[in-house]
Amino acid sequence: LELHPVELIPLIQQQLQLTGDDRIALKGAADARVLADADALKQIVLNLLTNARKAIDSRGETGKIEIEVTPENSGKYVWMIIRDNGIGMDAETLKKAFQPFFSNTATGSGLGLTITRQLVERMGGRIELESEPNAGTTVRIRLRGADGR
Repeated sequence: LELHPVELIPLIQQQLQLTGDDRIALKGAADARVLADADALKQIVLNLLTNARKAIDSRGETGKIEIEVTPENSGKYVWMIIRDNGIGMDAETLKKAFQPFFSNTATGSGLGLTITRQLVERMGGRIELESEPNAGTTVRIRLRGADGR
């Protein structure tokens, strides 16, 4: 991967346009920049949005996804947080979520979260996952800020 300063909000907005899904809200620091590989970051966002959209589809019009971008420690790090109010995962499923080829959907390959975690870690970041059945899932990704001290 080649790490360069990337403006996070415009990159996410570009990926949101590809989905055409009006159930997704984006908020946060418009000027947040991270050290990342832009193509890898696009793949991460698409993987996570694909999972979240599948999770909320059962809720129909009440299904929502929120993406929040929040700098930390004067921009040294930037959090990208994706929350959905979908079907969620129980504790056992949550433990297996990053395992290759594990999927709790009939149409999933079981590689999306595995690839996502690998890409995040290769960029020097970390990913956290929390979920509850029928309450939704939150994915937190912390990346190095491009403007931090």
